[in-house]
Amino acid sequence: MKSLKTIKAKYKIICSQESLNGNQVLMYGVEGRCGSQKMVLSSLSCDRKRIELLVKRLNEGEFELCLLKDVVNDFLYETYGVAISYFE
Repeated sequence: MKSLKTIKAKYKIICSQESLNGNQVLMYGVEGRCGSQKMVLSSLSCDRKRIELLVKRLNEGEFELCLLKDVVNDFLYETYGVAISYFE
């Protein structure tokens, strides 16, 4: 009997340059991929180290791609005290 191989989601940090109050800033987000599925949550924070920590947690925790929005929302709430409603 063959066992089914589970495809794990992989996460990475993404970066974009944006205008904030007339200044150009680097904003960081997360891209998740699982097989042919892809989800991008951009412009989450200008703090690269915090987003790197989030990506590390996502990969180490082996979170399914369908949970990405919830995990990011929880992370942002824990970190900044706010949740992002446009994820819902």
